[in-house]
Amino acid sequence: MNYDTIRNYHIYKQTNASRYVHGMSETPTHQSWHRMRQSCYSIGYSEYRTIGEKGIKTCKRWDEFVNFLEDMGERPYGTVLRRLDRTKDFDKDNCKWVYTSRMKTALNIKDN
Repeated sequence: MNYDTIRNYHIYKQTNASRYVHGMSETPTHQSWHRMRQSCYSIGYSEYRTIGEKGIKTCKRWDEFVNFLEDMGERPYGTVLRRLDRTKDFDKDNCKWVYTSRMKTALNIKDN
């Protein structure tokens, strides 16, 4: 996890409340956070029907990317964000990074 990025974000946020900058908008971690939020709140998004329409939300803390980053860490290569209990919301206790089947094969990862 890039703690300097988090610390710098909080410092910047305190000094310039009109614009938040974390420097991670193009990273896989930010893209996963953005897709998670789209799935919960954007009616036109492809996964909204299976997530947001069923009432699944993100925890309030994860409204800000930096909190998501603190809780989940940077997304490991070849993983996706998954809820452990698919009937519950996205939060630190219900989410983890998991390897896709394709990446398990490519990286020769065995299930435990």
